[in-house]
Amino acid sequence: MSVDKREKGWLRTLGDPTIDVLAVEVKNRIVAFSNFGPLRDKDLDGDCVGEIYAIYALEEFWNRGIGRKLMDTSITTLREMEYSAVKIWVIETNQRAISFYRKFGFTPDGAKKVGHREDFELNEVGYSLSLI
Repeated sequence: MSVDKREKGWLRTLGDPTIDVLAVEVKNRIVAFSNFGPLRDKDLDGDCVGEIYAIYALEEFWNRGIGRKLMDTSITTLREMEYSAVKIWVIETNQRAISFYRKFGFTPDGAKKVGHREDFELNEVGYSLSLI
């Protein structure tokens, strides 16, 4: 993805009062982040459903508990916002991410979509977690 498009996307995200962003900084460098808020797909009965839009860590920081802390905090915050469930989309072939989400209790919910990124498409599947 182009730096220009990513920058514009981040400016929109950071300027949106409905989106929470968590970042982990090590030595003045952001090494991991998550962002979350209301469900974007309103046709999926989204009034009481939150969504984790992204959770990422640089590979060199994997297996240090950073992702677990980000996910725990994201889920806790969504629960405090009184969402009854949370959804996350994942590329259907990303077994590492799927395994990570399952550790938190996310289960496949049967939803599928094609994500469009600049000049390519990603097949994504939905996972959900009840917060009640």
